[in-house]
Amino acid sequence: MSSASKLSRNEPAARGEMQGCRTVRLFCADVARRRLDRFLADTLLISRSRASFLVRSGAVLVNGKRADVSYRTAAGDTVEATICPPAEMPRLPAQDSVEVIYEDEDIIVINKPPGILTHPVRAVSCDSVVSRVLSRTHLSSVGRPLRPGIVHRLDRDTSGVMLLAKTDRAHWFLVEEFASRRVEKTYLALCEGTLPAGSRRVEFTAAPDPAHRTRMRVRFLRGKACVSDVECLACLTDISLARVRPMTGRTHQVRLTLAYLGCPVLGDEAYGARRGGFSRTALHAESISLRHPSSHQRVAFRARVWEDMRVFIEARFPGLVDSILVPAIIEDIQGTRD
Repeated sequence: MSSASKLSRNEPAARGEMQGCRTVRLFCADVARRRLDRFLADTLLISRSRASFLVRSGAVLVNGKRADVSYRTAAGDTVEATICPPAEMPRLPAQDSVEVIYEDEDIIVINKPPGILTHPVRAVSCDSVVSRVLSRTHLSSVGRPLRPGIVHRLDRDTSGVMLLAKTDRAHWFLVEEFASRRVEKTYLALCEGTLPAGSRRVEFTAAPDPAHRTRMRVRFLRGKACVSDVECLACLTDISLARVRPMTGRTHQVRLTLAYLGCPVLGDEAYGARRGGFSRTALHAESISLRHPSSHQRVAFRARVWEDMRVFIEARFPGLVDSILVPAIIEDIQGTRD
């Protein structure tokens, strides 16, 4: 980073003096070297173009110095970004209700229904998790105008537990928790074929598929590490029910992992599932465990399985639903304050 230089104190981005601006410090723990703009986009859940603008405008420091967008991050780097939210939120129409699992002054936890986006893309009037939550409460200003409160995402077809930040302080705390891999999640998936009995750890490296921009592919010796624990809960000759705990947070990680094992998620034609197996990608975010932004006490939230998956599981695996598919609950887990 020979072209890097100290950011002058008379630059507004360095001071964060504009009203509503916030400086967040990120520590790069990933050995995979990523372009600086890609690292910011992935970690802060902002668009690539906005990340590039922040870097070019001098609002980003790497190890205390300015850097170019093409700089490749390394393990141990400290990245500081000063972000100023847009002045106004968009006007959003009233939407259908959302199932709330838990809510306080810092966070709201919902059970996302299948078939809706996490946040609007370009057209702010489309149905999404963000628009539904905003119809009942406020969200953090970070990510405005399209992604306020978003600290993680679920694909359109994926249902289940999802957490959003209601304050900027909670938002940045949660961003750092996700970036540091201190958040634990589990997913339930119906998949084709027969998974091996018991539990196993699955590891490989993955990168975007150059032939399909919206998909990932396994690429050994290249890409980013994908690590997941996969447990077979039940299986027949042509179908299995799996619980997957991703240890890393890669795009489409659960879907790609099961496809890599030769058992793609039912309905997931993008990753090799046969047509007509299920009306959607049969994937449900079952639980999430993390430190609360205010108390720093570890808490866990679990979401009930949506009716389409529940009916399918009851038909193929009688008696299994009541034993493993518990309703929405909130758990306090033993922990200590920092």
